[in-house]
Amino acid sequence: MFIKRILIYFPLVLIVFLAQSFFWVPTYDKQAVGNPERLKKYIRGSSGDAEILNPVISADTASSSINSLVFDGLIALDDKLEYRPRLATSWTQTEEAFLVVDPRYNLKKNESSLQSTADWMDYIKTSLKKNQHWATNIKSIEVVLGKAIQGSIQVPTLGNGGLPEISQGRPRMEPAFYTLQYPDRIKFTLNRIDQDFFNPIKELIGEEYFKKFPYDDFVSAKKSSQYDRLKPYFSEILPLTEHNPILAFDLRRGVRFHDGHEFDSGDVLFTYQSIMDVKTASPRRSDYEPVKLALAEGPYKMRITYKRLFSPAINSWSMGILPEHLLNAEALRKEAFINKADPKEFTIRDSQFNRNPIGTGPFRFVEWKSDEIIRLKRNDDYWEGPPEYQEYVMRVIPDPLTREMEFYAGAVDNYSVEPHQVARFKREN
Repeated sequence: MFIKRILIYFPLVLIVFLAQSFFWVPTYDKQAVGNPERLKKYIRGSSGDAEILNPVISADTASSSINSLVFDGLIALDDKLEYRPRLATSWTQTEEAFLVVDPRYNLKKNESSLQSTADWMDYIKTSLKKNQHWATNIKSIEVVLGKAIQGSIQVPTLGNGGLPEISQGRPRMEPAFYTLQYPDRIKFTLNRIDQDFFNPIKELIGEEYFKKFPYDDFVSAKKSSQYDRLKPYFSEILPLTEHNPILAFDLRRGVRFHDGHEFDSGDVLFTYQSIMDVKTASPRRSDYEPVKLALAEGPYKMRITYKRLFSPAINSWSMGILPEHLLNAEALRKEAFINKADPKEFTIRDSQFNRNPIGTGPFRFVEWKSDEIIRLKRNDDYWEGPPEYQEYVMRVIPDPLTREMEFYAGAVDNYSVEPHQVARFKREN
């Protein structure tokens, strides 16, 4: 009889127990009831793991999302897609423009020709002073004296038949060395970048000057056998007009990397040099190839001069800045010695830094369990103030259905939704 009562009442008690749990077990909307600390943690679900935590080298979405929290760039985009200052407090965009002068050209046609570059400069300035848009943009004008320089350029290699040799579907190239007797130039320093700056000058001088410029008088091949192959590149070797846009950054003072080392212009210059280093094999090298000169003008000023007009120039400096003191040649040499590796072959790509990054960003790196989790903690000393979340976690969940279930359960706060899941969410809402 006792056993019968147990079998009768036990299911009833179990039902009552499960029913009352409905009122206290946390749901997605009230998950913090059982764990208040959950409100201070942000969890993102990712379909794949990060590959390398170094903004100069990484190319995948997972790595980039972590790098954006650990590292800061000089600038960033705000919620209105406008540039805002980060490690740079301000910046200016100006330009230096150059015009090559051949005083032998009869610039004034029927009148007496101008005898010097200074005469050309005065004539252009006087003739175009009524063009207010053009004239008011000029900060200064000066003459840059010519000089002789040595250089080389890649030209096609010719075979026995005088035709270019083909390798892997394209002409085989070889260096052709030349001497350039650079003529005098007029240098215009502009208040702002102007892609149309030379248009009024070309109208004044005439197209004939640019079409029939005597390049042969200024460019000569070191080997006479290469002259014919070098000639098509004369206009590239000696551009008659040249735009040199300049970005000047004022850097933020008092910013420190997560290890306490102070950030300065040396770190910006090092990041640029690392990107351009062939050994680094950075996927972002093309963004910085147009840079003509990167110069640190003191600890808190950077001046970037470009070879030509380049519209993505400013945007490229949203790149996360690396700590020079942890990745310079001496630091890599020491790390190679510890790892018993060849210092000559050891590069940034081989450094343990890529698994334990240190930046200036709002979050500090804590741990990385491959194909499982990456954990960050907030940087309480962040120059803009600490983030609201105390912890940022990226969980690797390859299966899309599992990511969705984890989201419903409150185990992740954000994930990349598949198209069919979007439709389902719309129906549920």
